[in-house]
Amino acid sequence: MTASGYQRREESKLTIRDVVSIFFYTKKTFVLAFIGVIVGALLVAFLTPPVYKVSARLVVKPRIEKPLIFDGESSNYGVFDKVDQQTLNTVVYLLMSTDVVSEVVKKHRLADLDDEADIRAVAAQLRGGLKAEPLSLSNIIQVEYKGGDPEEITAQLNTLIDSYIAYHISVNQEYSGSLGFFEQQAQLYRNRYIDLTNKVAETRKRLNLASPEIQTDNRLNVVRDLEINKAQLIGRMKSAAQRMLQLQDAAKNVDADGLASLPRGIREAYPALIEMERSLAQLIINVQRARSDFRPQSKPVKDAVRQYVNMKSQIAAYIRSIIQGLQLEQSALDEEVKALAAQIEQARQQVGDISADSVLLQRIEFERDLAEKNYQLYESKREEARINDEKDRSLFANVSIASRPQVPTGAWFPRRGLILMMSLPLALIVAIAASVIAYSMNQTVRNPTDVYLRTKIRLLGTLDAR
Repeated sequence: MTASGYQRREESKLTIRDVVSIFFYTKKTFVLAFIGVIVGALLVAFLTPPVYKVSARLVVKPRIEKPLIFDGESSNYGVFDKVDQQTLNTVVYLLMSTDVVSEVVKKHRLADLDDEADIRAVAAQLRGGLKAEPLSLSNIIQVEYKGGDPEEITAQLNTLIDSYIAYHISVNQEYSGSLGFFEQQAQLYRNRYIDLTNKVAETRKRLNLASPEIQTDNRLNVVRDLEINKAQLIGRMKSAAQRMLQLQDAAKNVDADGLASLPRGIREAYPALIEMERSLAQLIINVQRARSDFRPQSKPVKDAVRQYVNMKSQIAAYIRSIIQGLQLEQSALDEEVKALAAQIEQARQQVGDISADSVLLQRIEFERDLAEKNYQLYESKREEARINDEKDRSLFANVSIASRPQVPTGAWFPRRGLILMMSLPLALIVAIAASVIAYSMNQTVRNPTDVYLRTKIRLLGTLDAR
């Protein structure tokens, strides 16, 4: 190699300094590209609506060849040991067929049930998020479904699987059991039982019947207590009437001879009368002394007589006030007795009403109990029919469910942690690529290497800017 050729090769060789200088020359492009990728990743991670994915696995069973004549246990079925690829593809095709997916649309009311075109349009949208494919070297089909609501897509995938099984059974099953009849009867008596239970509760609330026997005893106890209170009030009325008679006699005696002559019971009830009677007796003695010591029309005699007359008036007025109080008390007691009598009559009427209402309640409860027994009977028959139907399903269904779809706990996309983690190296790579492209498209000569790369001319020297 000649010296000039070696020199040209040395001049055209890139150094680490030349490579690093590229990023200093295009640092604006580098930063913008790096930040753009990071911002884009953040927007995708935090603004993209979450997408959830659920999956289920179906085991395709060997094909069963149906007999020409089906007569129960004596019939023999031809069973193939292996599942060929054609059978797997047929199951996948039927799973994603419009007819089966349309059942999902109808059962979940995703479209107008009266508009067949709308149903098929929504079914086509659902098929966009549906994927079914057989796993290699197995007779297992994995079904995946994507959507925005995890619980909804799980329910829809379950419905899709059940719809396919029901569709396949309806095509291959030779007879139908009595499950529908027993379900109808069980539902009928269940609704009747619920209605009668509600009616019992409403009747108890309307009639205010919690326990008729206890309520009857309580009403009778109320009647007894009211009768006792009524008897006590009547006794008090009689006692007040007796006191009134005694006080009226005492008032007559006071007006006649000045002495009340109160009986013992009145004296104990009204001790003020005793003091007034004592004062009256003392005034009588004073009058007698004044008449014996002084002339009849003298002032001491007149004063003693006036005091005696005033005391008699006070005693008579006090007795009359007591009589008026007893009259008011007797009137009040009489009103209370009348009110108690009305309450007693009402309580006795309620006892009769409770007896009549309890008979009505017992009849409704009897009908409810009968409906409950019929419901339990048909429910047990329905369960037996369901078990027989499941046996038929296991016989005629060409797939069995290996794993049901489970509600996902996290979104399938976007995975924020992974996106943010991958965004850093991706941003670095994009920024480097953008810087290199920007540098290569710029024709500015910055170093001796650029001179040779762009002109293929050897650099002889450089001049100072001064």
